[in-house]
Amino acid sequence: MLLVSVTSYFQARAASLTRETARAAVELSMHTAEARLAGNLFAPYPEPRLFAVTVTAYSPTPDQTWGDPWTGAMGRRVRPGKTLAVSHDLKHLLGSRVYVQDVGYLVAEDLMHPRWENRVDLCMRTRDRAEAFGVKQLNMVVLD
Repeated sequence: MLLVSVTSYFQARAASLTRETARAAVELSMHTAEARLAGNLFAPYPEPRLFAVTVTAYSPTPDQTWGDPWTGAMGRRVRPGKTLAVSHDLKHLLGSRVYVQDVGYLVAEDLMHPRWENRVDLCMRTRDRAEAFGVKQLNMVVLD
């Protein structure tokens, strides 16, 4: 829309402008419009990428989940060893791939109970494995 109005403005006044001046003005207006549309598309990621978090584990069993134990907060099936549940203060990470120190690569696909903060929960196949993992303070890097 902006480009059309600028172009029509210069076309209406083309007789009074030299050909080179008109071309330079149109190119400048196009460059300005493109820059405005691009915005911060390629700006550095504004949020922190590294978190020091408390890491625990859970198993997809009815006593450790709400509703269907195999469905995460994003509506996807939870995958033991791949799915990560995040506390509500970290819910902006839902859908992100992360790397948890000493654990590996996971996808944030589930939410923890609202009472927790700065905490992530690993999905493990069995309750015994989840309990054996315990509680750890680890670093987590957001990959995307």
